[in-house]
Amino acid sequence: MPHPFGVNSEERYTPEILLPPAKFRLRAASTQGVWLTAEAARDAEPGDYSATAELVTSGGEKYPVSVRVTVHPFTLPRTFGMETSFANMAPFTRRFFPRDERRIDRAIQDIMLDHRLNADDMSRWVPPDIEDVRHAISRGANRFNVLALLMPPADKNAQFGLWPDPKTVASPEFMGHLESVLAPYVERLRKEGLMKYAYLYGFDERNQEHYAGIDATWRRLKELYPDLPVMTTARMYKDMALSDKGTNFLNAITTDWYCPITSVWTPELPQQLQSMGK
Repeated sequence: MPHPFGVNSEERYTPEILLPPAKFRLRAASTQGVWLTAEAARDAEPGDYSATAELVTSGGEKYPVSVRVTVHPFTLPRTFGMETSFANMAPFTRRFFPRDERRIDRAIQDIMLDHRLNADDMSRWVPPDIEDVRHAISRGANRFNVLALLMPPADKNAQFGLWPDPKTVASPEFMGHLESVLAPYVERLRKEGLMKYAYLYGFDERNQEHYAGIDATWRRLKELYPDLPVMTTARMYKDMALSDKGTNFLNAITTDWYCPITSVWTPELPQQLQSMGK
């Protein structure tokens, strides 16, 4: 049974909490979370600061909310300290903002960067504009995904690219596509000193039947671009964690960064992988 004061089904697709403040509707006998962001200037004096926020109803009634923040005696570095990865998927933006895609893309970038998060897209099948990369780095970003290792869909308005099946991973057609896209882009990154921020993402949640092809793909790309790390959410970390073989598992050497689900994370396996240079 749905909750009597719950959200209507058509409203359950809720926006990202980092979006700028906007009007919202509060139902009777329900609650609504509201996020307030406080930002201290880099030269702000340490100490406690107080202010009052106002909640204004559609009828003009005002409700004050006391806010108190503490500024600590240190300054965050301009470049972010934590390396993060996200999927701000451009095809979804294009679907909702077809006439203003470029401005919205930049607005999304800046929302992320304001919160010291890399404005990235793990799922992209076209490398990002160098201008966007420069903009993100100028605002503190420390990583970006060059390319998701998939085939571009035939429909340019498709929301998802095409992950290769086990038979086509590392095939001449697949590798030829990757190399044709990466070669000119990586050359430009090197010329502009941006290579240290770049990585590749591949093979979203693939299983064991893909591992041989993933391994071959990684090895070929490392021959061509040894300074370009590769990350995967393929399930090899899970298989290593649950296998008696431990780290002696196919692809344990060639993958640089593993992204497992938290339910299979263990403190021991990462230490073993890190000892191998992962």
